[in-house]
Amino acid sequence: MASDRLKVELATYEQRKDELVAQNAGKFVLIHGTEVLGTCDTYEDAVKSGYEKCGLSKPFLVKQICAVERVQFITQGSSACPS
Repeated sequence: MASDRLKVELATYEQRKDELVAQNAGKFVLIHGTEVLGTCDTYEDAVKSGYEKCGLSKPFLVKQICAVERVQFITQGSSACPS
C-alpha cells in the first residue's frame, strides 16, 4: 500500500522535528529510512537530491520543515477542481 511506504520516513521526521525546525525552518528535508540526508532551500532541489542519492527504486521523503503543519479542508461539494 502506498501510504505504508513512507511510514519510517514520516516517523523519522517526527522524531527529529524539533531539531529540524530549530535549524532549518521553512526549508525542505530529504529523508530515506531513518536517515536525514540533508536539507534544501526548494522542493525541486530536494527532490533532485533525493533521486541523486537514492535512485529511482528507493523511497524517500521530501517535506517542508514547519513548526505548525497547515491543515487544508476539502469538502465533498467543493468546485475547486472541475471533474
